Amino acid sequence: MNIHTIIAKNQTTNLKEVLPNMRPPDVNRALRLACIYGCEEAVKIILDEATPIINISPIFAIEDGNTAILRAFLERGYYSEMFMSCAARNGHVEMIELMMKYGKQPTHETLEV
Repeated sequence: MNIHTIIAKNQTTNLKEVLPNMRPPDVNRALRLACIYGCEEAVKIILDEATPIINISPIFAIEDGNTAILRAFLERGYYSEMFMSCAARNGHVEMIELMMKYGKQPTHETLEV
């Protein structure tokens, strides 16, 4: 079964089975797909059991206002000012407040819309 199907169907058991044998680009693709599909549990599994390169993947969830996925990244120490900018640009006040609870402060630049 391919990773797109596993993520799209939120098959976390299958994800745990294939993740150890995935190449880094495939891990990153899986993380991006999990963010796009809003699969919080898959995001957590990938962050906890693999070594993804965190780039724009969280932005897909932030644009959609998926606070649970943002929280999963923040709980694991992943943050970029890009997260704050995206939340502000999309009017996600709850997400901005969540990031502030994790000690992330908005700047004039990140809040410009």
